[in-house]
Amino acid sequence: MDYNLSIEPQEEGPHHSLLTFPEHQILYSFLNFLNRLLKTGHGERARNVVDSEVIASLRQILDDIGLFGGYIGWQASKLLAIIIHNEPTSYAALHENGLPQAFLRMITTHIPATSELISSIPNVFDAICINTQGKDLFSRHNFEGFFSIFRSLEHCKVLTKGHCASDCGAGMDELLRHHRDLKDTFLKSYVQMLLEVCRGEIMNQPAVGPRLPEIADMSTVSGNVKWLPCKLNQDNDPTEARLEEERNLPVLLLARSVFTVFPFHICGLLL
Repeated sequence: MDYNLSIEPQEEGPHHSLLTFPEHQILYSFLNFLNRLLKTGHGERARNVVDSEVIASLRQILDDIGLFGGYIGWQASKLLAIIIHNEPTSYAALHENGLPQAFLRMITTHIPATSELISSIPNVFDAICINTQGKDLFSRHNFEGFFSIFRSLEHCKVLTKGHCASDCGAGMDELLRHHRDLKDTFLKSYVQMLLEVCRGEIMNQPAVGPRLPEIADMSTVSGNVKWLPCKLNQDNDPTEARLEEERNLPVLLLARSVFTVFPFHICGLLL
């Protein structure tokens, strides 16, 4: 990977990338081509890629995700998962080159607010955990980095639009079905995230908008509690403008992103 692609500072372009548009599109097209080639091929193609300089380039992309952006990071992450799923014996070589470590470092330090990248994270977790060495590596990071996105309004806005939340939840559910030994760690991180979001992030948000219900910390309340109806749920046919207004309320973004991703999947895990 040539780090001289962007010598001059650039404003953030597609998906938080600092590359120029031509640089971004050329790199994206190349990675997309590799993804399609490996997805439709056999293990021999994956082994050829593992033995090439591509792996070092993918590691550099994930290590410097602020330069390359979420869309390029998504393609690099997909390549990691596709290589392992198509040729599981290649994990040792990938580990030696530091590619799984670079992906988990990105998850721990900074996940760009790109819906495609966020949706692909559970599938990459699954690929890394197929190998015993990979599962040991994953256990040093676990889910804390992933759950940090639910404390970010920028990420929550991405999660609550399109199919990002449902795809991410379904992918995490599939991961835990394949690796049931991760269930306890996942639930511990999930509950801790809920406590931090509900007691901290949500309660610290100012009341914005005339339709926003009053929010109170119920964790210290004992006895009978009288619940007041939420005006946001009373309209059967809200207008597009109303829906857009609600999407941009910080309190609702934080709460909705959590309960949109994991409602039914978590119920299944508890059984």
